[in-house]
Amino acid sequence: MVTWQTIGASALASRLRDPHVAVIDLATSLKFRDRHVPGAWWAVRSRIAEARARLPNVALLVITSEDATLAHLTAPEAQALWPQSEVRVLDGGNAAWIAAGLSTESGIANENATTAIDDVWYKPYEHEHEQDYEKHARDYLTWEVALAQQIERDPTIRFRTYD
Repeated sequence: MVTWQTIGASALASRLRDPHVAVIDLATSLKFRDRHVPGAWWAVRSRIAEARARLPNVALLVITSEDATLAHLTAPEAQALWPQSEVRVLDGGNAAWIAAGLSTESGIANENATTAIDDVWYKPYEHEHEQDYEKHARDYLTWEVALAQQIERDPTIRFRTYD
């Protein structure tokens, strides 16, 4: 595994109020919405360049993920995108932050999302706006019904049929 320089949870906690410090969290949007480091930005690893367009220049950029594995893999690319910043990985990732009993925030909004929130398919009841349950349930059923035709159109997928 690629390893990158790390920063401990307590050391990061003491620097969070500094406007020249930013945290990018690579957890799924569901996990990020549940809880994350206060003030963290949410990003999708494969779209880290989009995150660069949203985040300001900072002196310290900390990358985190559930257990820090994905963060370690992302750090070299982040360093290339933020050459003027010191890039670190949160040692132990979000799991270490939570285990240390440090405060977290919940929710995800466009203000702290660096890309479209489309990394996972939300179940109708997992959306933040409960009043949209029926709309999301219909969207899911439409997707599910169309899935069989989508698979049929893909020449790389083969299923054996039994008549």
